[in-house]
Amino acid sequence: MDNWFINGFSFMGGASTFAALVLIVASLFNHHDSTDELGSRSGVKIVTDAKTGMQYLRTSGGGITPRVDADGKQLRTER
Repeated sequence: MDNWFINGFSFMGGASTFAALVLIVASLFNHHDSTDELGSRSGVKIVTDAKTGMQYLRTSGGGITPRVDADGKQLRTER
């Protein structure tokens, strides 16, 4: 087996191990949530009002709506 050395670290297994490592590291920076479709991001972000703690959903198009639970009660960040 080939040994790969990156910044002083040795990796066994050659190209396939290196490719797996690259995919693992890349997945750490690709955060998805339940609003995302497979392979893409929805653009919906959770925004919290700093004064009240109330949460809202903001879209990439500029829309905003209260974030609610299953009972329709608006969610609030605990302080």
